[in-house]
Amino acid sequence: MHINEIRALAKMEDHLKKIYLHIGTHKTGSTSLQRWLLEHEPLLQDNGYSFYHGQHIRNNHVELYLAAMRYDRDSFGKQSMDGVIFDEDYTNSTSSRVKRFLEESECQKVLLSTEGLSLLRHQDEIKRLRQILGTNYESATVIVALRNRADYLNSYRLQLKKKKGRKPSKDYWSALYVEDDTWLTDYDSLLKVYEDEFGKDNIHIIDYDEQMRCRNNIIPAFLEAIGFEKHAEVEAGVNSYADNQTLTSKDNYSAESPVRSVLRRLGIG
Repeated sequence: MHINEIRALAKMEDHLKKIYLHIGTHKTGSTSLQRWLLEHEPLLQDNGYSFYHGQHIRNNHVELYLAAMRYDRDSFGKQSMDGVIFDEDYTNSTSSRVKRFLEESECQKVLLSTEGLSLLRHQDEIKRLRQILGTNYESATVIVALRNRADYLNSYRLQLKKKKGRKPSKDYWSALYVEDDTWLTDYDSLLKVYEDEFGKDNIHIIDYDEQMRCRNNIIPAFLEAIGFEKHAEVEAGVNSYADNQTLTSKDNYSAESPVRSVLRRLGIG
């Protein structure tokens, strides 16, 4: 290879982005985290991080999962967006927007966040997500917060009922299917589908219950996961973003955390 080609390749690699993809899950402090990230953009940028601005919601990048999810599947987001058609054109439009942001971002590290990405459970959906992100990045780390299953499902069911007229679905693969055998609490399948596409070493798990006990929110744990060096300095200032624990069901509480449970079943914990 010619020396000029080598230099051009090295220069291109220097501009490749590192993506940190926060995928939820739901009811694990995502809203508080997203609010903190948006309100602290100058601090993040000063430390080399860009926070993507969503098309529909500025700090919750719902278009990522809406564009990647199978078009015939249902979700809270799809039901709330009247007049929006989720098809190949929507996916392509979303992809163009995200790729443009990655290309134009002056920071090497990019933060994307939407709990809706935890609803993706099929390999074709994850592959479509990879296509949406494109190839203009060096690496992608998937960050997922897991909560005690019973508490999570109880909180999710209550969230479903909050909007007038919204009802549970009988369609198994709908995000509104909340029977006891729902796939929503199958954390093993969630981790596997992302591991198969992004690599097991690129999946970072946050134990939501442990973070709530120790810190009252997941923000410091997220900052540690992305390698934010000043996470200790900002930890004292995140108390106002403390997550709401009022939906915890003590009757259904299990002493084993979801993270330890998953690791145990994988034979590594």
